[in-house]
Amino acid sequence: MRIAHLCGANVYGVDLNEATFGPALEAGAQACFGDIEALRALRPTVIVDFAGMGVTTNQAIKVAPPEARIVLVGLGTDKMTLDTSPFVTKKISLLSSLGGTREDLRIAYELIGAGKLMPAMQEFPFQDINAALDALRQGTAKGRLFTRQRAR
Repeated sequence: MRIAHLCGANVYGVDLNEATFGPALEAGAQACFGDIEALRALRPTVIVDFAGMGVTTNQAIKVAPPEARIVLVGLGTDKMTLDTSPFVTKKISLLSSLGGTREDLRIAYELIGAGKLMPAMQEFPFQDINAALDALRQGTAKGRLFTRQRAR
C-alpha cells in the first residue's frame, strides 16, 4: 500500500478488521472501509485481493467497473467460485502475483534509501526464536521478524 501511494496511486483499504485502518491511513490510504461495496462508487481500475478467500475475489469482480483488473495475491483458499456474468460482461482481467519484479525491488530499495519507506521489523533474541514462531502462527507478529545468532 505504501509503495503504491508513494508511486502516485490513489489507494483505499478494505478490511473487516478496523484495527488495520490506522496503519493503512498512515501508509497512504485515502480512506478505509469495512465493506468492499464502498469501492463501487470510487470505480477503482485495480483491486488487489490480499485475502484470496474466493468470496473476496468474487466480491471484487462484482464491485469493479468495466475493464478493471483484479490482482489475486492472497492464498486464503485452494478453490473459488466466481460469478461469470459480471466477470465476462465487464471484461474484468483476473491476474495473480506471487512477488515483484526486479524493477519493483529497485523502486522499493530506492524508497527505503530515501527514508520514505520503513519496513516494519521486529528483532527477537535468538534464544526466543520459538516465541517468534508462535507469534507468526498466531497472527500476532508485527511486520517482519528476524533474529541474529550471536557468537558466545
